[in-house]
Amino acid sequence: MRFIDYFFLVLKQFNARKLRTLLTMLAIGIGVAAMFLLVSFAFGLQDLVMNRIAPVETLSTADITPGNLSYINDTSFENVKKIENISDAVPIINLNAQGSIDGNKTFADITVNATLPRFITYDGIQIEKGKNFSENTYEAIITTAGSKLFSKSEDIIGTDVYLRKLVVTNSNLGDSEVSEITEKVKVVGIIDDDETPVLYINLSNVKDLAPQLSYSGIKISIDNVDNMETVKEKVSQLGFEADAVYDMVEETSKLFAYLEVVFSLFGVIGLLVATIGMFNTMTISLLERTRDIGFMRAFGATKKSIKNIFLTESAMIGFGGGFFGTLIGIIVASMINGLLQFLAQKVDSEGFSLFIFDWWMILIIIIFSIILGMITGLYPARRAAGISALEAIRYE
Repeated sequence: MRFIDYFFLVLKQFNARKLRTLLTMLAIGIGVAAMFLLVSFAFGLQDLVMNRIAPVETLSTADITPGNLSYINDTSFENVKKIENISDAVPIINLNAQGSIDGNKTFADITVNATLPRFITYDGIQIEKGKNFSENTYEAIITTAGSKLFSKSEDIIGTDVYLRKLVVTNSNLGDSEVSEITEKVKVVGIIDDDETPVLYINLSNVKDLAPQLSYSGIKISIDNVDNMETVKEKVSQLGFEADAVYDMVEETSKLFAYLEVVFSLFGVIGLLVATIGMFNTMTISLLERTRDIGFMRAFGATKKSIKNIFLTESAMIGFGGGFFGTLIGIIVASMINGLLQFLAQKVDSEGFSLFIFDWWMILIIIIFSIILGMITGLYPARRAAGISALEAIRYE
C-alpha cells in the first residue's frame, strides 16, 4: 500500500469518529499551546532584558578604566589605540562642575562628561529630542534630570549653559581643574534619563584649556566580539582594567538558556499528559476495529500494512494537535502582545512584546508532536499487526 492509501483510509476512520478525534487533537493542542506560550515567553523575556541591558551597538565595546594605575594620560591612550583588534578608541573625562543658564545669577552642580560624539553611540545612549553634539564645537546634550536643574521645562534645546569650576572626579593628580569654559555650550539634544544629571560636551572644550588633564576612561570598539577576551588581556598587560557589556550579556544568555529548557520541560509534561489520552483513544480504536483488521488480513493485508495504518493515524492525530496547538498559541500570544502595545500607547510609553516566536520554533513543535504521536501509537500498531486473522474475525 502507498502512503496516499494509508492517508485516505485514516481520514475515513476520522470521519467515522469525528468527536473523539477532535477531542483527542484538542487535548494534544492544549499541551502544545502551553509549551509554545512558555517557550515564546522565555524568548520574549530574554529579548526584553537584553535590550534593556545592552543595545546591539554596545556588544562589541568595552570600558577601560585606570585600574591599579592612578590615571590615563595621552601616551597611555595612544598605547591602547595600538592594540590589535581595537577599531576605535574614544576617551572621556568625568568632571564635577557648576552650570548656569540665567546670566550667572544662579548655579547648579552637575556632572560634565567631556568626550567625542562617537561615545554616545558606543555607549548605547538614546537621544530623545534634538541631535547629538558635533565634534570640535561648543554643542552639548543633557539628560532630563540635568535639564530640570536649570529649568522647570525638560526641553531646554537651544539654551546656552555657562560652566565653571570643572574638577576631574576621582583624580589624585594636581592641576586637575578648569576654572571655567569661557564660551557657553549650547544644548542641542535631550537624553531620557530622570535620575542622573549629566551634561555631555566636546572633549576639546576642556582639553584646549587644560591639555594636562588625565582621562577618566576610554571606550573602545572591537572589530569582532570574538576577540573580546584577547583585547581585555592585552589591556590588563598595560595596567588598566577593561569591562565589557558582552560579559554580562553572555552570562545572562546562559541563564535564559536554562530558563528556556525548564519552560520547555513544563510544556512537555503537559503534552505527555495529553498523549496518555491519545494512547487510550488508539487502544479503544484497536478494540473497536479488531474484526475489521481480521477481514483486512483475510483479504491479503500484511502485518506491515496494518501497523502502518495505525502509525499513520497516530502521526496525523499528532500533526493535528500540533497544528491546532501552535495556532492557539500564536493567537493568544498575538492578542497579549497587541494588548501590551495598546496599553503602552495609552500611557505614551515604549511598547514591547512579551511573547516572541519564530517560524523555526513552530516547525520544531509540529514535528515534535508528530514524532510523539507516532511513539504513542507504536504499541497499539504492533498489537494490531500481531492479531490473528481468524481470532479477529471471531472477536465480538
